[in-house]
Amino acid sequence: PCTAHNQPKTNPTMSTVEQTTTTTTKKDDVPAMWHNPADELEHRKITVLAIIHILRERSRQRNQPLRDIVGKAKRMELSLYRNAKSFDEYLDDKTLIRRMKLVALKRVSTSKTMPPAKRLDSITSNATI
Repeated sequence: PCTAHNQPKTNPTMSTVEQTTTTTTKKDDVPAMWHNPADELEHRKITVLAIIHILRERSRQRNQPLRDIVGKAKRMELSLYRNAKSFDEYLDDKTLIRRMKLVALKRVSTSKTMPPAKRLDSITSNATI
C-alpha cells in the first residue's frame, strides 16, 4: 500500500521543525489542543538542541556523523511533541531523558511487531522527516 498521501508535504524553505509544527499529532489527524506552532517554534528548536546534546553524550558510536545525530534528534523531538499531553509536559527538562527512552522503546517494539514489509515502509518514511 502506498503511504505517500500520509506524509506531510515539505517546503524546501522551511526547517524540519517548522514543517512539523503544521502537521497533525494523532492517528485520526486531529491536532493536539495545546499545539500552537507560532508560539512554540523557538522552544522546539531548543528541545532539538538538548536532544542532540544528550544523544552525542550517550552515543556508543563516538564517530557518528553529526547529520545522523541531528536527524535522530529531529525525529525524537517530533515524537515527543506529538505525544505530549500539554506544553508543560513537553517542556519538562527533568523528564526529557525518560520520555526519550519511552519513545525509543515504543519504536523498537513497533518495529518488532510489524511484518517485514510494513517495517521497511516505516523505516523509509521516517527517513524523510
